[in-house]
Amino acid sequence: MVKGYKEPAAITQSDGEEPDPVSPAQIAAHLFKVLRGSNNLVFPNFRREAERYTHILNRLCEREQVPNEFWPHHGCLSKEIRSETEAALKHKARPATAICTNTLELGIDIGAVKSFGQVGPPRSVASLRQRLGRSGRRKGEPAILRGRAVEDALPGLTSLKDTLRLSTLQMTAMISLLLKGWFEPPQVNGANFSTLIQQLLSVIAHNGGASAKELFALLWAPGAPFAGVSSGGFLELLRNLGAKELLVQESSGVLLRGTLGEKFVNHYTFYAALNSDEEFRIVAGSRTLGTLPVNQMLTPGQRILFAGKTWRVEEVDDAQKAICVTRASGGVPPLFSGGAGRTHTRVRQRLRDLLRSQDVPAYLDPTAQKFLDEARQEYARLNLDNKVALDQGHEVLLLSWGTRRTKRLPAFFFGAGSPLWPLDLASQCTRRVAESTR
Repeated sequence: MVKGYKEPAAITQSDGEEPDPVSPAQIAAHLFKVLRGSNNLVFPNFRREAERYTHILNRLCEREQVPNEFWPHHGCLSKEIRSETEAALKHKARPATAICTNTLELGIDIGAVKSFGQVGPPRSVASLRQRLGRSGRRKGEPAILRGRAVEDALPGLTSLKDTLRLSTLQMTAMISLLLKGWFEPPQVNGANFSTLIQQLLSVIAHNGGASAKELFALLWAPGAPFAGVSSGGFLELLRNLGAKELLVQESSGVLLRGTLGEKFVNHYTFYAALNSDEEFRIVAGSRTLGTLPVNQMLTPGQRILFAGKTWRVEEVDDAQKAICVTRASGGVPPLFSGGAGRTHTRVRQRLRDLLRSQDVPAYLDPTAQKFLDEARQEYARLNLDNKVALDQGHEVLLLSWGTRRTKRLPAFFFGAGSPLWPLDLASQCTRRVAESTR
């Protein structure tokens, strides 16, 4: 079942601040009602929302004077706190529900759970399938999915992503594909040039140089890790790396690190395959609660939610990369880095099929059904079935329904001086506002 929730239009307070959203409290109250007494997983997708829901549910347990059954789990929490949540899930004598991100999607033994909850659309159908597979493992028990879709109210002027009710649409599209047995196939033979360049420079650094023939045999030849890159692409890449001073070639033909290549290879970050933000530890007394990316720096006196509890920032120690906190009341979850990832073409196409259809999936509750109906009315009103781009006066939105060719159009039009921006109609759907006018 997918339950729909309408978030009222925010009214700015006298101090200039916007109030907390209403729907998380409504969703948490329903979670509290239906999940207590059993083991479950709830995925709000983002660490910030995992903190928000854990805090609200902990407060509900305190208000009802019942033992806490709701525990946080995400990648920024310390290993100790994550282990406490995992232990609570495996404790057979006491029910527990984890409010988590994809850290509990697979690979960690947490025992059997009764159901899994999804707040907002997941990042992929494969992820939805993996999460659903965590429940219904006991003989005779079904796998249970409880979805929740949140949409904003429609007061006057709103963006297309709001009027098309994309959170509800994407979740509906993904569940329908899951029921048909489809999920995203693994990507194979991708070029992955960033990793390729790192490996190329690593080989040259390790061997003190290498010929193009040696590099081709090791990295590009049939059966090698990057065999999907053509020989022409290989030569073009080497030429470009030379032009950028990442590589230089001796008269003998041996390739060496260039001026810029030397700088990259000698920096410690070169040896990490993935980029990561610098992080500060969040410390309460002698206990480390977890880490926070430095791009979301906190200031003394600020109040935050972390590990499902509220804290006051007392000190930010730049030298030790530590944020010292004490228990307090009030606060909001900090912003965390990370995104939702790309959405498969098949999901985008299914989303459009839903807008064209009149069928109403039986797993949508009345509110979610109304969201779907509103989206279909807007789709018809704007005649989007026959449009590739939507002119909104100050900008033009490119309507991408999964066709790869359309992804190249914004660059073409931007080069010609026109502000054409892609509107991703199957992911988080944030619009980029043109800085110039048509």
